[in-house]
Amino acid sequence: MDQPTRYTLFELNEYVRRIMALNFPDALWISCELAQVNESRGHYYLSLVQKEEPETLFAEDKILAQSEAVIWAMDYRKLKRKLGSQFSQVLKPGLEILIHAKVEFHERYGLKLRVMDIDPAFTVGKLEMKKQETLKQLKQKGLLDKNKELELPKVLQNIAVISSERAAGYQDFHQQLIGNPYGYKIGFQLFTAAMQGDQVSREVVSRLKMINDQSDFFDCVVIIRGGGAKLDLHAFDDAELCTAIANCKVPVITGIGHDIDETIADLVAYQALKTPTAVAEWLVQQNLYFEMEVLEQGRSIKDLVQIILSENQFELESLSQALQLIAKGQIQNQDRLLNYIEEELPRNARSPIKNEDKSLEHLEAVLKLLNPEEVLKRGFSMTLKDGKPVKEASELKAEDVIESVFAKGKIKSRVIKK
Repeated sequence: MDQPTRYTLFELNEYVRRIMALNFPDALWISCELAQVNESRGHYYLSLVQKEEPETLFAEDKILAQSEAVIWAMDYRKLKRKLGSQFSQVLKPGLEILIHAKVEFHERYGLKLRVMDIDPAFTVGKLEMKKQETLKQLKQKGLLDKNKELELPKVLQNIAVISSERAAGYQDFHQQLIGNPYGYKIGFQLFTAAMQGDQVSREVVSRLKMINDQSDFFDCVVIIRGGGAKLDLHAFDDAELCTAIANCKVPVITGIGHDIDETIADLVAYQALKTPTAVAEWLVQQNLYFEMEVLEQGRSIKDLVQIILSENQFELESLSQALQLIAKGQIQNQDRLLNYIEEELPRNARSPIKNEDKSLEHLEAVLKLLNPEEVLKRGFSMTLKDGKPVKEASELKAEDVIESVFAKGKIKSRVIKK
């Protein structure tokens, strides 16, 4: 029996290398997802993957293929000159990229793709497609306007801020809010989170959950970061992050630091502004609106009170004039009455006086007639016992001494017999 052909591992790998070199003599354009990026001594080592298209928005991705790639330092310098700032924007885990790479196989190190060029337009296009699909899914779930339907307090006093403490945008926001020209005291609490890189979505979602647990304390949530390039903003198109914003229990205001591009986070938020400084100004402006409303109400009340006072003053003046006329009329009537009484009283008083004079004269005549002295002068006498008049004989008894008084003179006598 013939012995099977045997190869050493080196011979096998060398054979594979020759086959690869023959079949892939030129560089190829390859689309893939960047899973990991590491830099060492000017060289960039990339882990590339291809994932199965998920059936739903939040389905777990399944890896179909995986390979390693490298950008050697000399190739990096060429790409950096060609792409400028876009180079660092594209080389971020989670992005889909289109690379121009030469397939190389080394007997010791195995298969590796040597990246010669990168097309940033492909990455932007893929991100836009993913953004539109995320928007579609959020709209179907009714999440685009959910946060906008919340009620923002008229006065903003306690604000939850999600940002990086070292970010320039946060510092601008802090200074603008603290140094507002109206002297408003607005309290805020910082919830630190990454604002760029592959940790943005996970950390922002985590901070939103923390804020939801304290939702009764906060009036609104602010998500801010400094300015950045277009590809730096793709994290704010993440479906999970945008869903968390939509479901937040308090209004969310974004200031992600871009002037032209609009992220999905902006679309689902209660209010989207361009910069962190603009967010601070907007918050101050809300309190200013309330103050102006209060002042306007105060002016309206003052004007209304002034109108009421003027109307009442006119009414009081009318009443005063009416009372003066009434009083003057009453005084005139009473004056006429007094004049009449003054004229009639003497006249009316004289007749009763005359009548009373006649009565007095009559009484005087009667009294004169009834005067004991006058009676005695007419021949009558008056009998006294013990100085008291005797009216009846029964008042006397035998031997009583009585005194008889005449018009002229008195006599005493003794009773002999009754």
